[in-house]
Amino acid sequence: MLSDRITLLMSSINAETADIAELAGFDRSNISRMKSGARIPKKNGRCMDRFVEAMIDFAENCGKCETLCSVISYEGEFSRSELHSYLLEWLYKEPILPKLKEKHHDPEAKRCFGKKLDTLMEILEISNVKLSKAVNIDPSYLSRMRTGKCLPNERSKVLERICNVLISRVADKGKMSDLSEAVNIPEEFLSSEPRLLMEWMLSSKETAYKAPVGQLLNTIEYIDIKPDIPVPDLDISAFASELSDTSVQYNGIEGLRSAVIRFLGTTIRSGDQLLLYSDQSMEWMNGDFRKIWLALMIGVLKKGVHIKIIHNIERNSTEMLEAISSWMPLYMSGLIEPYYCLKRQGERFCHTFFLDTENSCIEGVCVNGFENSCTYRYITDKTELAQCKMQFDSLLSECRPLVMISRDIHTPSENGIHKTIGGIHLDIMDNKAVISRLSAPYYSFSFDHPLLLGAFRSFVL
Repeated sequence: MLSDRITLLMSSINAETADIAELAGFDRSNISRMKSGARIPKKNGRCMDRFVEAMIDFAENCGKCETLCSVISYEGEFSRSELHSYLLEWLYKEPILPKLKEKHHDPEAKRCFGKKLDTLMEILEISNVKLSKAVNIDPSYLSRMRTGKCLPNERSKVLERICNVLISRVADKGKMSDLSEAVNIPEEFLSSEPRLLMEWMLSSKETAYKAPVGQLLNTIEYIDIKPDIPVPDLDISAFASELSDTSVQYNGIEGLRSAVIRFLGTTIRSGDQLLLYSDQSMEWMNGDFRKIWLALMIGVLKKGVHIKIIHNIERNSTEMLEAISSWMPLYMSGLIEPYYCLKRQGERFCHTFFLDTENSCIEGVCVNGFENSCTYRYITDKTELAQCKMQFDSLLSECRPLVMISRDIHTPSENGIHKTIGGIHLDIMDNKAVISRLSAPYYSFSFDHPLLLGAFRSFVL
C-alpha cells in the first residue's frame, strides 16, 4: 500500500512528519493522513510531486541519499529528475486498495466484511430489501454478504454502490458522526472520499488508522522508563537576549518562539507550575525550533516543575495518536497531567494560553490562518497572572484526563475486547481502553476519549 511505503521510506531515512511537511509546504496533518492511508493523493498530482521533492530534499540535506536509493532499489546515477520519477513509480508500484480476488475465499475476510456491513446497516436502520433495491442487487445476495458467506465480485461495482448509498443515507439522516465513530474515519473524509469506507469494509485485520495505533503501542512497549530524563545538548546561555528581554508583546510566529524561550527559560530558573493551552496550529514548533522547545521542556521537568496541559484534540484520531506518542516520554516523568476539554473548540479563532503561575503568561488570539501576524501579550503583572490562573482553572474544570498512567498491574475486564501484541495487552471496554506493559517495569495507560476508543476497537477487529 502507498501508506506502508511512505511510512517505510520516512522511517528508513529518519524523517519526521514535521520535517517533510515543512519542506513540502504542507500542514503536518496532510503527511499524517498520507502515512495512515486516510489520504491517497493522485499519482501525477501536485501534492505527490511536492511530497517526493521534499523526501529527496531531506535525504540530500541529511546525507541519506544512499539509504533512500537502497530502500527503493534505485541503481542509476544520482539525478534529481530520474530519482524523482523512479521514486514516484516505486511509491505506486502496488495497488492501493486490497484486491477482492485475494480475499474471496478467505473465511476471515468474509466474516469481517459481513460484520462491518451489518454494523453500518444497523446504524442506519436500513433493511436488506431497501438497501438491495437502492444498490440494484438481489436481496439474497446482500443477505449472504451481511452474514459473512460471500464478498462482492472483484470486477463488479457493487461495493462502491453500497458505500455511496450508505454515505448518502447517513448524510440525509444526520448520522455522519455516528458513522464516523463506528468506522473511525473523520466526518469530512467520509463525505469527500467515500473510497475510505470501502477500504475499511475490505480490511480484515487493519484499518486506515492501524499505523498510528501501532506506533503508540510500540512507544509504550519500548519506552525507556527512567527517573532521569536525558537532555538534548542545549546551552541556555545562547538565549541570553531572549531571557533578558522585557517586551510586553511579540508579533507573529518568530515572536511567539522568542516569547516561549523567555517563558520556559524563566520557569527553569524560578517556576513552580505551568498551565498550558493552545488550539492554534502547531506549525510554529516545526524544524529546528522543536529541538529547542523539547530541551527547554525537559529542563523544566528536571527542575521538578509540575505541568497541567489541555491538549487540542479537536482533530482526527491519527493526529491525536501521533501527538500522544510524541508526548509519552514526557508524561512518564510523572510531572505532566494531560487533559482534553469537553467543550468543543470554535473554528473561527485560535488561542494560545501559556501560564507560569509564579512569573509570566503568554496570551494570544487571532483568526485561524493568521498566526504569523498574531500579537502575543507577555504578562508579568501579579494581578493579571492571578486572573489568568482563575480563567485556566475554570477551563480545566471542563476537562478530563487524556491518559492516566498507573504502576499497578491492570486486572483484565470480563466483558472487554482483549488483544496481546508482543509485550503489550489491550483491554477495550465500553467506556475506556487500558494498554498494559507485560514486562517490568509494569505500567498501565488508561484512555477514555471516544475517538481513541474507536481507533483501538478498529485496530483489533
